[in-house]
Amino acid sequence: ETVEKYAHPLNRDFHQGTVVLSADGKEVFYTQCGSNSTAPVDYCQIVYQRKTGEQWSDPMPLKLGVDTLNYLHPVLSNNGKVLIFACNNPRGFGGYDLYYSIKMGAKEMAQWSEPLNMGSRINTAGNEVFPYLDKDSLYFSSDGHPGMGGLDIFKSIKKFKRWQAPQNLKAPLNSGGDDFGLIIDRVNPIQDDFQSQGYFSSNREGGKGSDDIYQYMLQYPPPPDTTNTVDSPAIV
Repeated sequence: ETVEKYAHPLNRDFHQGTVVLSADGKEVFYTQCGSNSTAPVDYCQIVYQRKTGEQWSDPMPLKLGVDTLNYLHPVLSNNGKVLIFACNNPRGFGGYDLYYSIKMGAKEMAQWSEPLNMGSRINTAGNEVFPYLDKDSLYFSSDGHPGMGGLDIFKSIKKFKRWQAPQNLKAPLNSGGDDFGLIIDRVNPIQDDFQSQGYFSSNREGGKGSDDIYQYMLQYPPPPDTTNTVDSPAIV
């Protein structure tokens, strides 16, 4: 395996990260921190680019409201119409909250709605960051929900158009350190006795140093043990 760097204009003289591509691979959203501005503080923005042929457009920051806030970690719904991200808006529940914005208009001239807070089931007085969507499941990291220490990875399932109470994914996925940035690998083949595989980042003890990337593989639960069961008596 080799690692290739994206050429300009995707990579520039700023910090870029947390990239998400549209389903057709022609749109990209990512976090960019820093700018050419002489302002004393450079805030993080969510930047958009569109691919025509083999050429990417120049980066265009999304207009999501107040430009003196940090907008981080974008993730796009499968239909490309909803963008979920983290923001440190002081009107939220505290720290970084998860917000969503709805796409309006044609692809080339699309605008995004004013960010909407995802509510108190998802957000806390702590930080909710690094969202990831997998169909009707939302994964994210939080240090505000009860956890094992630092940032833990949580899962919330959408039922009847509402996100349910998040569930801590527990050990060994979570640890006493920061665990974040989970993604599910839907591209590479998976062994028959596993139901999913993917990657996440963690600064837990035993790594190479600071934040490391880890792979996980989730097995199917074992079948129930029926060796000691007793047949129920017939009802007469």
